[in-house]
Amino acid sequence: MSNEVNISQIASGTLDPGHGWEFYVPRPDYQAQIGKVAFFTAVPDASFDIVLEGYPEHRDIEITRTWNTVWSSLTAQGVAQGYIDHVFQRNVTVENLGPITTAFYVLVAETDN
Repeated sequence: MSNEVNISQIASGTLDPGHGWEFYVPRPDYQAQIGKVAFFTAVPDASFDIVLEGYPEHRDIEITRTWNTVWSSLTAQGVAQGYIDHVFQRNVTVENLGPITTAFYVLVAETDN
């Protein structure tokens, strides 16, 4: 069982309306990562304001997709020792569904087990 949840900011940026970014977060220790759980959230940053009179002032940032990738490679050292190197990677897509350019942060909460 997990004893703790670790929260960290993995990205920040700005997005125009209708656009998105994909973020890739590699984790080198494959065996340690496969038992962990991760949750992502995207938070609009209200300190970056482009507000014009008569225009909507709400910001809508959404995580539209999350997925995991395992990169496998066979190095010369791996051949000699009989193993393949694996890198676990968490991925997330963030989109601006709102009507104005929006700054945002992407946070991940991961279990420590």
